[in-house]
Amino acid sequence: MSANTETVKPSFPDKLKSFHNWAGVDDNTLNDGQKLAVKYFMGAVILFIFQILFGLQFIAPGFLYDILDFSVNRMVHINAMILWMLYGFIGCTYWLLEDESGTEIAELKFGILGFWVLSAAITVVVLVYLFIQTGA
Repeated sequence: MSANTETVKPSFPDKLKSFHNWAGVDDNTLNDGQKLAVKYFMGAVILFIFQILFGLQFIAPGFLYDILDFSVNRMVHINAMILWMLYGFIGCTYWLLEDESGTEIAELKFGILGFWVLSAAITVVVLVYLFIQTGA
């Protein structure tokens, strides 16, 4: 038996290897579709937070007044509202699909690819709204 009983704590990148680990969801109890659904749910939460942030200018007109244009904030606020609901609906579909159909999802890698493509497209569009459309 070794005398060294120190516990090795995981490093920060190891803790954040995936969204579902970050959310505290146990991987062993989820099927592959539900693991993908957790990514969509986390994306929905992130978009919801940004929607609230950009919507604060409706309540407090001085908030971000010198930094961001109101029309761009309104546009990002409305689009984020639609997109977080879309992410939630897609996540619900993946969450229930394997359980309700009784089979595994065929070619789930395309679903994962779709998640990352949609997330990248949203990021690019928002960055264009914020930095190119309004100018430096």
